[in-house]
Amino acid sequence: MRISLTNNLLLTILFAAFAAINLWGCGDSVTQPPPPPPGPGPMLFVANDGSGTGYLSGIDLDSSNSVRQGVAGLGRVPNSIIRQGDKVFVLNSNSQDINILQLSDSNLVRSIDTVDVSFGGARSPAYAALAATGDIYISNFDDNSVAILKTSTLTISHIIPNVGNGPQGVLAHGDKVYVCISGYHNDELIDSSGSVAVISTVSKEVIYHIPVGVNPQFLIEDNSGIVHVVCTGTYGDDNGEIYKFSARADTITQVINIGGYPGDIAISGSFAYLANWGDANNGFLYRYEITTGRILNSPSSPILVSTGASRIVARADGSIFVSCWQADKVDEVVGTTRRRSWSAGDGPGPMFIFEH
Repeated sequence: MRISLTNNLLLTILFAAFAAINLWGCGDSVTQPPPPPPGPGPMLFVANDGSGTGYLSGIDLDSSNSVRQGVAGLGRVPNSIIRQGDKVFVLNSNSQDINILQLSDSNLVRSIDTVDVSFGGARSPAYAALAATGDIYISNFDDNSVAILKTSTLTISHIIPNVGNGPQGVLAHGDKVYVCISGYHNDELIDSSGSVAVISTVSKEVIYHIPVGVNPQFLIEDNSGIVHVVCTGTYGDDNGEIYKFSARADTITQVINIGGYPGDIAISGSFAYLANWGDANNGFLYRYEITTGRILNSPSSPILVSTGASRIVARADGSIFVSCWQADKVDEVVGTTRRRSWSAGDGPGPMFIFEH
């Protein structure tokens, strides 16, 4: 079965012009002032696709609930965000670079540098993770490789070739890095036997693969050291599954037949939440218990959010935040209830929470 690379990576760019909001009075045009600068409280930062180039927006979570768009410029199609202390690395898939930002305690964002990670070719860098060594491991979807960025020198220090077809989600654990191998190449699923490549940060090579379901795209580790791999399926005959394995033994311990076509995953307490694009009216969240695998919200009983649910993060207080690409919104869900929703700019994608 064929499916577009754009759908599989959730990287479709909606080109829309920003309209200036004007207040009219006495025959003069007055531009509406921007929202007040963010305060020192917790902020949810969102990477937006934008119109041509991306940008970072900030949502004040605890006081004004204001949204401040364009606090920093980004490259084209920001797809992965990595935190290292007060520094933020934003991986841009289309422009094939990383924006390096610095955060202050007052939530001000300063651009430090932009690093080219294409290393001379069309790689389609997809996702990244910060390893214990301080290096950032980057999956290159089109190149079937993983690049290692040294954060100390901001240079690509190593390329791991032939990790598998269509590498996507990346997770670091100890001296290992896990990479989802989707099986896609040139827009086509050429290998439905998905796997997770296990890379040694010592030898910087793939040491083995863990077989999982069809089209693995995302993965996350829970507090007990269990890795949850989201196998999205083929958006057709093959529905979604979650494969669980211990990061200590790297052997599959459970398969959860969640159904639908789940994407990004977040864990809050004893529950895992999964984002699903949804239909013309709503985006969907699925939910299951991380220890037992019991499904609480399935495709037949999803938690409803705004359209185009794509990326998801969890806050320590139990709140779940979902970026809804199609609706240009970010929704907050507590339990099974959508509590708040923000107009978050053009094409909101990956997010991170900055607590002080």
